[in-house]
Amino acid sequence: MSPQGLLDTLKAGDVVIKGGNALDPWGNVGVLMGSPTGGTVGRYLSLSLVRGVDLIIPIGLQKAIHTSITDLANELGSGRIDLCMGIPCGMHPLVGRVVTEIDALEALFPVEAMQVTSGGVGQGAGSVSLLIKGEEAAVRKAFELANSLVDEPDPGLEGSA
Repeated sequence: MSPQGLLDTLKAGDVVIKGGNALDPWGNVGVLMGSPTGGTVGRYLSLSLVRGVDLIIPIGLQKAIHTSITDLANELGSGRIDLCMGIPCGMHPLVGRVVTEIDALEALFPVEAMQVTSGGVGQGAGSVSLLIKGEEAAVRKAFELANSLVDEPDPGLEGSA
């Protein structure tokens, strides 16, 4: 289906899944926009909000930042950036259901999860360490699921650079 064909069919009850680039301390997610026309966000987000389409925002805790997404959105913009390593971008706050690793584990199992650390080197690059608490059987099942994903290959998304 073409992008326009998809846009024409979106309605309340449909779901759009859009990842983000940054997660602030208050649970707000922002996505960088390098395209002069706003890219995916410019194409789908406003229309989704108007029609009542649900937005699911999966984001890894390794993308946590220490600044407000709103503050960054007000500061960034390709026309405001004089020096940049890479593409100058704007940032768009996303409105929807944010789902992190913690949210996923707590939705799937009767456990409480807490972030302990982020990052590393080598195979630990991009990693997140979590403390999982709860009844032993539930903790073991949550751990088994998390452990089964350790060697999951990169999806190699089509069209990504």
